[in-house]
Amino acid sequence: MALASGCWPVVVVLGAYEPDVRPALAELPLEIVVNHQWAAGVGSSIHTGLRTLEGREGVAGVVLGLADQPLVAAGFLRDMPATLRRSGRQIVASAYAGTVGVPACFAREMLPLLMALPRDSGCKSVILSHLDDTVMVDCPEAAADIDSPEDYRRYT
Repeated sequence: MALASGCWPVVVVLGAYEPDVRPALAELPLEIVVNHQWAAGVGSSIHTGLRTLEGREGVAGVVLGLADQPLVAAGFLRDMPATLRRSGRQIVASAYAGTVGVPACFAREMLPLLMALPRDSGCKSVILSHLDDTVMVDCPEAAADIDSPEDYRRYT
């Protein structure tokens, strides 16, 4: 879905199962980086992905998403940066199942806050601490989270 969204570049951060997952991504036009400290938590994966983008021209921000949210559509991801620009805010976050989170889009100005996240924390704390600068967009599809073979069977 990330590739179909038109967001570019697409950076995939791999961790624990990198040797198993990398072959499935080998032919796709994306960048693969490995978070060797994946066990520290999702913040360490965010840091790894963002470091890949440091110093790149034309990067106006980032869309963060998870591979285990398969029902999130490419169109939803495509619309996030446009919503960010139109709103004049710094964050577009998904609202689902009584919470907020990813997929989320962050303006370039917010990237230092993401880099300052503890290694064991996701971006939700940045969203919640900047609610006045955040647009919430309903995305009930993001609630479909595949973490086990049972989850996979439920959503396929």
